[in-house]
Amino acid sequence: LAQRGCRHLAFWPMGNQRATDPIFSFYRNAIAAHEIEYVPELVYIGSELPSGGIAPSSQDHGYALAKHFFTQRKHKKINFDGLVVADDMVTDGALAALREMNILPGRDIQIATLANSGSPILYRREKQLVMIDFDTHEIVHEMFA
Repeated sequence: LAQRGCRHLAFWPMGNQRATDPIFSFYRNAIAAHEIEYVPELVYIGSELPSGGIAPSSQDHGYALAKHFFTQRKHKKINFDGLVVADDMVTDGALAALREMNILPGRDIQIATLANSGSPILYRREKQLVMIDFDTHEIVHEMFA
């Protein structure tokens, strides 16, 4: 995202992750390497929705987060030009909300997402997103090899 000109990144890890999980260190090191400031208000930690309660699905979670963050962005309470999402299903929900708000990924916001290799969830959205594919079969194989 830094190569696409982003200077303010929001980060949505998977809902069950905590601030002590390694993905947070990876994120903070990656943005520091590109001289991007870490802004805690742009990082959403937890499975609870900003409005309270728990989303019934990952897509619902992404949808609600996008509605909350982009409403805040519109009102200039927070400002970001890039979004890193650690779950392709959360990304799918966020994209549905962005579509409703006429926000175009790749034009209005840059999005990077983790995605399971071969998963159809983000089918035909490769040009709009930076997709970081990982092969779950390979991971499981390595775990038990």
